Amino acid sequence: MITLAERLKTLREKRGLMQKAVAADLNIGNTTLSNYEQNVSSPNPEILVSIADYFDTSVDYLLGRTDNPAPHTNNLTETETDIVHLYRLLGDEGKRELADYAAFLAYKKNKK
Repeated sequence: MITLAERLKTLREKRGLMQKAVAADLNIGNTTLSNYEQNVSSPNPEILVSIADYFDTSVDYLLGRTDNPAPHTNNLTETETDIVHLYRLLGDEGKRELADYAAFLAYKKNKK
């Protein structure tokens, strides 16, 4: 069975995030996050919910109760879910630029 430690580390690494950055965003110590990822300790329920929200997933996924990392995203693929997560990390200008670029790519594809 996949553990919380494995899920947490995989989610963080998949997004190219350092432990220090994730810990700061979650308002926990870097050592605390490291302990979670090494299965030395487990987060309390409040922190577990914060982690699920941060990675845009469910507590059930983190705990291994489901293998679907984003059951609430209306059947988006894993790549689509990653793009949504990255989009949410952008500021207003970045979101506009990404939308413009996506529109350009769609135009380019439909032009062929």
